[in-house]
Amino acid sequence: AGAAIGKATLTRDGESAVVEFDGRGNAERVLLEKLHARMPTGTLDATGQVGWEPALQWDVTTTLAGFDPGYFFAGWKGNLSGRLASKGMQREDGQFQGTLDVPKLAGRLRDRALDARGRFSLDGKQGEGELALALGESRVDARGKVGDTLDIDARLQPLRLNDLLPDASGTLAGTLKLTGARNAPNVDADLGGSNL
Repeated sequence: AGAAIGKATLTRDGESAVVEFDGRGNAERVLLEKLHARMPTGTLDATGQVGWEPALQWDVTTTLAGFDPGYFFAGWKGNLSGRLASKGMQREDGQFQGTLDVPKLAGRLRDRALDARGRFSLDGKQGEGELALALGESRVDARGKVGDTLDIDARLQPLRLNDLLPDASGTLAGTLKLTGARNAPNVDADLGGSNL
């Protein structure tokens, strides 16, 4: 049996974020009793468990209430609220099976308004998901399945690349559909771009 308990303070521009961690477990798994980050804009709280014997497995829930990721990732200052939940495991064949649910994530990121939701699942080489993202002036709606065959449908109305990547530029707009075999998909695209 063991425990990992700690506290850290991160500073940025004269303000501080405090992170507290309390994990208890044994040689097979750890129970995350507390992962709490507190900063002037809000908090992050995560609970759950992660195991590694006989194989990797996890079940973790995270709640954001005014969380600023900029204390942990330079250039990604923000104020995010929402909930994320992920659970899964490594199967006997070595492949992974798991889910990630983001019912609602909202706020601001890099001085851009954010409103997103998504659901993703993986079962070995088969995956599926859906995403609705509004970030800054970008609007992306995508859903699909990936496996031996593809069925992906994405709508960009538009996608401004610097909304997603700080050093990128340009705009894409239109639709993209991928179907058929993964190694030789059918591509049906109606896309326009500028300043890429």
